[in-house]
Amino acid sequence: MSEFDPLQFDDEGPRGRRHRWFARYIKYPFEAAVFFSFMWAMGRLSIDKASAVGAWIAGTFGPRVSHNKRAMRNLKLIYPEMPEKLRFQITRDMWREIGATAAEYVHLGPITDPGSGRVEVHGFEAIKKYLDAGTPVIIASGHFSNFEVMQVTMARFLKNVTAVVRDPNNTLIEEKLEEFRSVGGGRRVSKGKTSVKQLVQALEEGDSLGILVDQKLSKGIEARFLGYPAMTPTAVAAFALRYDRPIFCAHLHRTEGARFVIDLEGPLLPDLEAPREKEITRLTQAVNDKLGAYILEYPSSWLWLHRRWPRRVYEKAGI
Repeated sequence: MSEFDPLQFDDEGPRGRRHRWFARYIKYPFEAAVFFSFMWAMGRLSIDKASAVGAWIAGTFGPRVSHNKRAMRNLKLIYPEMPEKLRFQITRDMWREIGATAAEYVHLGPITDPGSGRVEVHGFEAIKKYLDAGTPVIIASGHFSNFEVMQVTMARFLKNVTAVVRDPNNTLIEEKLEEFRSVGGGRRVSKGKTSVKQLVQALEEGDSLGILVDQKLSKGIEARFLGYPAMTPTAVAAFALRYDRPIFCAHLHRTEGARFVIDLEGPLLPDLEAPREKEITRLTQAVNDKLGAYILEYPSSWLWLHRRWPRRVYEKAGI
């Protein structure tokens, strides 16, 4: 959905009011009509058919939109020697993932049903040892393939878990999106100013956490990501250190159709005796390294659309 949020306008001047009026009475209702119509249509199709239709739509039209230029720039930064044609193919496959993910929302329940065999989970045994011992875990991941499948699957496996999610700007579809996301159980906290307080409460109540930490951030600390400095959130490391929780890194990739593999690696254990700032930096970098390795192994599965690195990085690379 659009990144535009009318609530960002504190200025009640004429231009701000026009934007709010347009979003509230035209833009958001139109988006909601498209969303519900698409969900209805995808719900009438089988899981694999819906996935294929969504992939075809986004794979056909996504590479033509202006945002694709940003994805191409990011790929050129990370793969400077890669032929342009191959970079374009990666972006097209990325768009196919986006389209398939959108079409699969209405099918998240049956896709993640343990009896369906559509999601293989590797490495959960190490997490289970901590859970059996009464120690919740923190799972750090990124926008890989259908990341909602990962969220719902982990909710099924972990039982008591709170995930950080981004609510849509369009409040008309928020309730339906939560309905899709909640089929596996667990709790979700909206990314924003109040999320830290809610996450602290969840941790103190014994929940595990699931957090995506791979996209653009204006705050945090500077850690290297895919070889370049990038502002990175510290919540995973800070919570692990404060509550003595192990960190596991997760990656999801699509095998064929609406079938997936989730790989869990870890644990990354906090050193409670180390200086706090130094340890937060170490853990944050370790998570970035793990996620970066996943991206290099499965580049088409990652969301390349954000300007992940500071402007100076692109300028220095001549991009």
